[in-house]
Amino acid sequence: MREWIGDEDGIPVSPELAQKRANICLKCPRLETGGFVTEIVAAAIKRHLEVKNDLGMRVNGEKALGRCGMCQCEMRLKVWVPLSIVRRQLTPEEFSSAPTPCWQTEEKP
Repeated sequence: MREWIGDEDGIPVSPELAQKRANICLKCPRLETGGFVTEIVAAAIKRHLEVKNDLGMRVNGEKALGRCGMCQCEMRLKVWVPLSIVRRQLTPEEFSSAPTPCWQTEEKP
């Protein structure tokens, strides 16, 4: 869990908030599916998804969530991450190129 969310703000968001975020992502024109990631990245994503699933952290439509075309993050994981962590990881370019709506840039802390 620490590897995925971190030590500092390491508490996942509520299931209701994760679902609200997922609903936005599922309609986003920048949502990407498929594609190639390195073996190391794929192994880390797989490990983190296993932790998430073992904890029963699921949202409706999860199978259709792919990667964010803005930041390339795995959205099945990112919808659970506290906003403070999400905002620290977004570059200024990613922040300014976000589509509307985008919970990553529009959600209030």
